[in-house]
Amino acid sequence: MRLALAALALILIITLPGLPPAHAQKFGADITSLAAITLADSPGALGVYLGHGLLLTPWHPWTLDGAYVSSEESPLSPSQQAVAYDADSADDPGERVLSMAVCGAAWTASAEAGPDCTPFARLNGATAAFPLAGNAVPVPVGRLLYASRDADIALFEIDAGAVEAQGVQPARLSLI
Repeated sequence: MRLALAALALILIITLPGLPPAHAQKFGADITSLAAITLADSPGALGVYLGHGLLLTPWHPWTLDGAYVSSEESPLSPSQQAVAYDADSADDPGERVLSMAVCGAAWTASAEAGPDCTPFARLNGATAAFPLAGNAVPVPVGRLLYASRDADIALFEIDAGAVEAQGVQPARLSLI
């Protein structure tokens, strides 16, 4: 029995490729793409720069209903909660809700909303900084291109020149 186990161990050692030692393994991603995002009226978030002026973040910090994603009480009725939003100029509920604000119990166009109103998309004053690139100059976050409540992702347009001038390398994402 011992001889059979020793033979099996020898076969496994010879036929299976070995793993590199822990000190030889390298971190595969360029971490300069990690963004620290500051929001004007709520705690910040983290994101990652994808290149070509695209910033990927979680969905929930950006929207009024997302701010209450972990709460059982939301200020929005289910009919006011859009599952996905996009900036493709199509007339759909997701597109319309991005330009609205809640004023008391009523919805108002953001352009007409007063200072006591809460915008649905809370982007005013949002900036992204890349501290791991060695120079954390904040870059304004541009318009929301796509967001999904179900997948908890948001994709924003950001000034690619301003980001890449800081030495930020885009993250290389895969389907995995």
